[in-house]
Amino acid sequence: MLAGDPMTQTATGAIHLEDFISAVQALKKPRVGPMAKTGRSNEFCLETFWDLVRRLTMTEECLREHINFREDTYARNLVVLTPRFEMLLLCWRPGQNSRIHDHMDSFSVVKVIRGTLTNHLYERLDDGSKPGWCDLRKIRADLVAPGEYASLDLGGVHMMENDPNSGEDLVTLHFYAEPLREIHVFKPEEHKVDIARMRYSLEDRI
Repeated sequence: MLAGDPMTQTATGAIHLEDFISAVQALKKPRVGPMAKTGRSNEFCLETFWDLVRRLTMTEECLREHINFREDTYARNLVVLTPRFEMLLLCWRPGQNSRIHDHMDSFSVVKVIRGTLTNHLYERLDDGSKPGWCDLRKIRADLVAPGEYASLDLGGVHMMENDPNSGEDLVTLHFYAEPLREIHVFKPEEHKVDIARMRYSLEDRI
C-alpha cells in the first residue's frame, strides 16, 4: 500500500467511539533496533490505526454539530482530542484547498463523508538536510468518493482540495496520530519549506 492510496475495504468487528478511543490508547509504540518486530496487531502504526478507523461507526448524524464552513478557507473543526490522536471534521467549499504539506511526526487517515476529495500526492526528492530548502515532485492526484479512505504515512507529502468545478461542498473526517501540532509547508516552485503551527477553526474566533 502506498501512502495516500484511497481505500474502500469493509472492516469486520464494528466499534463505537468509546471503544475506538480505548483501543488507540492501548496501542504500543513500535520497538526500534535489530530485535524490532513490525506489523503486530497491537502496534501504534499507520496500518493498525487505519484498521481501527475503518471499523469505527460514525454516522453523519453524529457529526452534524461539527459541520461548520468558512468562506475564507476550509474549516478545521475539532471532534475528539486525546494524547494519542485527534479527530477533526474538515469542511470545504468548492475551490478551497490545503497547502502542500507533510504531517511531520504524525500519520493520518481520512474518510470522505460528503462530496469528492482530490488528494494530490508528492515525493520529496531531497533528504531534508538543508534547512528551508526542498525538492518536490508530484506523483499523482486521487479522487476519493464518499465512504472511501485515504492515508498518509510518516514522511508523506500531499495537498487536499475540493475541486473548484465540483459544484458541491466537501466534508471529510480526519484522524491524526499523534495530534497534529506542526507541519512542513512546501513551496515547490521556490524550493522553499517552512514550519507552520496548526490551528482549529474555533481558535480563530477567540
